[in-house]
Amino acid sequence: DSTLYLRVKFSADGSKVKGTDDLLVRCNFSYSLDGKEFRPLGETFQAREGKWIGAKVGTFCTRPLSAPTTVAGRM
Repeated sequence: DSTLYLRVKFSADGSKVKGTDDLLVRCNFSYSLDGKEFRPLGETFQAREGKWIGAKVGTFCTRPLSAPTTVAGRM
């Protein structure tokens, strides 16, 4: 099976961004090859206006020239 699972978790403890009424939200990306055991994908970061309005994840694969060609679908 060549399925790749991606997950994002958001966490907030009720604290506010300094000087605002906005919640302090942390984002954490992870991936799994079996849908059960997830591994971290990058560092945890703070979601904040002007720096994080959405998320894009890209994947890149290489293969030997002799391998059959496959096409990935859009996420």
